[in-house]
Amino acid sequence: TLTTFDLQRIAFCSADHKARNNVFSWVYREVGEVGRPVLECHAVLCESQRHAKFFALRLGHFFNSAWNQM
Repeated sequence: TLTTFDLQRIAFCSADHKARNNVFSWVYREVGEVGRPVLECHAVLCESQRHAKFFALRLGHFFNSAWNQM
């Protein structure tokens, strides 16, 4: 199953995990009951630390590009 995430709703991402350095994770803001915000933690086990860091750096690049276009 493929799940999509809106860039504007990602609050934080990281690939700097001491216990498992090949994990890429992010915090996603959803809208819960009565419009209250809900924070969800998502994580992906990557093939290597290099892949996890690539995803984090790439997402950071997208954040910067979106910010500069505002």
